[in-house]
Amino acid sequence: MNEGWPLLARLMEKQPEFEAFPRFRELNVKNLLYYQVELDYLGERLKDEEIRDRYRGRDPEEDFYKNPIEMVRQWSRTGKCEQWELVLRLRRCLHEYNDAMLQYARVSTLPDANRLEMAELVRWITGPATGNFSFSS
Repeated sequence: MNEGWPLLARLMEKQPEFEAFPRFRELNVKNLLYYQVELDYLGERLKDEEIRDRYRGRDPEEDFYKNPIEMVRQWSRTGKCEQWELVLRLRRCLHEYNDAMLQYARVSTLPDANRLEMAELVRWITGPATGNFSFSS
């Protein structure tokens, strides 16, 4: 089939100057902002849980501040600690946020499409002898 996306993809393959892809800046920024909100929320919950765990009146050997290595071992084995669960959740979210931030930084450095080349591409896409496509927004 020589129509639609396959035809446009072949054109862009042969003429790379016609390659133009939106960066979705606003959506990328929103995504990062939502990650920030989630990280702030998790950070506040972790602070609260750390305070609760510190002053629960447990055996000193069960105090993270006095025996962190043993507490991490215990939490890893049992999986029964809200503070540890929050740490693990925060790590996953922070990892995703950092990945998204680095991707956004890389995408942001891509050059803008050349206006003249884009005008020529639009003429090709909409021309009755070439693409004969219509645009909708």
